[in-house]
Amino acid sequence: AGNAAVRGTDYRVSVEGVTMRTEVVTGAVNIANATGQVTAQALQGTVAQSDRGPVTPIALLPSPSLAGLPDTIERLPIAWPITALPGASSYRTQLATTTEFSALLPDEVTDTARMRVRKTEDGTYALRVRGIDAQGLEGLSAQRMLVIHTQPEPPLLIEPAPEAAVTAPRPD
Repeated sequence: AGNAAVRGTDYRVSVEGVTMRTEVVTGAVNIANATGQVTAQALQGTVAQSDRGPVTPIALLPSPSLAGLPDTIERLPIAWPITALPGASSYRTQLATTTEFSALLPDEVTDTARMRVRKTEDGTYALRVRGIDAQGLEGLSAQRMLVIHTQPEPPLLIEPAPEAAVTAPRPD
């Protein structure tokens, strides 16, 4: 679909079939193919297809807010809601053992504004979440550390129901 040429730049390139998406975080990237070329600056992205030139770069979505997420997760799976980003059609959640994200554990895309982790071992992890727009361009990342401590599993309350009062002198 095209070539991306860079130097000293933080960017992402993904290819799906005949479509190439380029997202520039810092610096600039020149994207070219046989039918045209554009330069995407920092905080911009573009889409190129093998039969047409790259589209004019557009602004990337801002990073989502991870405020309100707990520091420690005690039960899995989780699907914590995050504040929806205007213009986002889906969200990517990534978990890794280091802040470099060189080895991703779960890497999941959801259609709703939520941070999701299904299953992983206890430990301290780097969490990264970003919105994805209608063109498939991924926005800026929100990142933080997260502790998963699910073992032993905390007890599950069966009775009494939440907010219920127990009046028996010696409850079961």
